Order: sequence, then C-alpha cells, then structure tokens
Amino acid sequence: MSQFELGPDLDKRLRDSINNEGDFLANLGFILALLNESVIAPNPLFSVEVMEHAALPIFTTESDLEIFLTDIQMPEGVIWNTVPISAFWSNLMESPIDTVTFNPKTAADVQTGNLYFFDKIKLNDFLQSHSEMMNQVMSAENEEAPFEQKSYFVPTLIGSRMYGDIIRVFPMIMAPDKKTYVPIFDNLLSLSMWYRNEELVKYFKDNDGQFRAMKLNELLHPSLGENRFGETAGIVVNPLNFDPKEDQSNMHTWEELDKL
Repeated sequence: MSQFELGPDLDKRLRDSINNEGDFLANLGFILALLNESVIAPNPLFSVEVMEHAALPIFTTESDLEIFLTDIQMPEGVIWNTVPISAFWSNLMESPIDTVTFNPKTAADVQTGNLYFFDKIKLNDFLQSHSEMMNQVMSAENEEAPFEQKSYFVPTLIGSRMYGDIIRVFPMIMAPDKKTYVPIFDNLLSLSMWYRNEELVKYFKDNDGQFRAMKLNELLHPSLGENRFGETAGIVVNPLNFDPKEDQSNMHTWEELDKL
C-alpha cells in the first residue's frame, strides 16, 4: 500500500497543461487541481541545482519520487509528506529557492511526461490571478447576482498604443441577422463550448487572447486603457447555449447596456 495519499487529478492535469501549452482550460484545470489536491513535498524545504537555478523538488506521483531518490544525495533529516501547497507556500516565498520543479529527473532517466519547471514568482502570480478570476465569476454570490451586476469571463485581446496606453479588442460571433456580438460567459461549461470550437477561436488563440473577469460596467467603462468594440451590435451571454433564432434574451445591444 502506498504511503502517500494523492488525489486522482493533479498528475493528469499537469500532463494536460504541459501537452497543451498556453491552453486556458488546460492551465485552469491544472491550477484547480493544484489548489485542491496534495503534492509530495520535502520537510524541511530544500533545493537541488537545476539549470543554474535552486529548485524545490515536488512530486505528483510516488513513482516519480522513487526515481528522484535514486539520483540524488538527499540532505539529512528530510521527510517526504503529502501536503497541499498552501502548507509550505509562504515558507517557499521567503526562501532563497527561486524555482519549483515538478517531478525532476536527470537526463539519463526515462522521461514520463510530467516534468516541469516554474519560476516561483511567476507561478505565484499565475495561481493568484487565475484563482481570483475563478472566485470572482464562480462564487455563489455571483451566480445569484442580477445580470447587470454579475462578473463574466470575457475573452480579450490586448495591445497598446505608441505611448503605452492599453487597448483591448474582443472576439465576435455572428447572429442569424448577420449582426456581430461580443461573447461573454458566466460559467465554465459555456466558456469551454466556445473555446473548443476552433473555427470561432482561431484568431483569439493565434493572437494570445486572454480571459479576464469583468462586470458590465468595467467592460463599458474601463478604469484603465480603452475597450474597442468595432462594429459589433452588443454582447451575447453564453452564445452557444441557445438558438438565437428562437431566443434572444441573452443578446443585448450597446444601447440597452448604456441604460443600465
């Protein structure tokens, strides 16, 4: 019987994120698993030298830990525990360790597809930004909020002017009347239906599109930068969840929104 109790998803989600670099849903799945499941981590924390970085080794499978332990001389007194990352994160951030490495191996080891390095500051920012976005949109409070006060997942393309001012433009989707709308989403299932439709999202993905959590007021009147909507007629909420020929209640023109 294994001495480590690990959740069912983290290793799978890590591999999926590695194999689909830059994929929002794959990255989000990894982050959710990392925040909700445990890893195998050393106590006390220590580092190994990896590509001129001091790297903390952590593991998503017991077999990867076993491979690692055959390769290194471990410091005395180290105990390996199954813990959530929150158990050691503040200590890590205060330490001179600058990198987190998942399932480290030597070049001579069989590579199992789940080795990855993160700069700890970038990983911290990545975890913070994605968890804040999820909490903002997926909270029970937001789910119960009225349409005009909800936060939404908004796909966004970000650029800048010559002097550094931020400009945001948005993907669009065409309705049967040939008018185009900016798609926004109030849940992950609806977002994933759009994001996995390669015809709709090719330009968005090819141009490093990002998702932001926004309320309608911020979409219409951003505190920083400029949001440009081009020739679009308005917004559409969860556009692939309904037939616009039969139901247009999720379609809202800019004129309607200006009156909110």
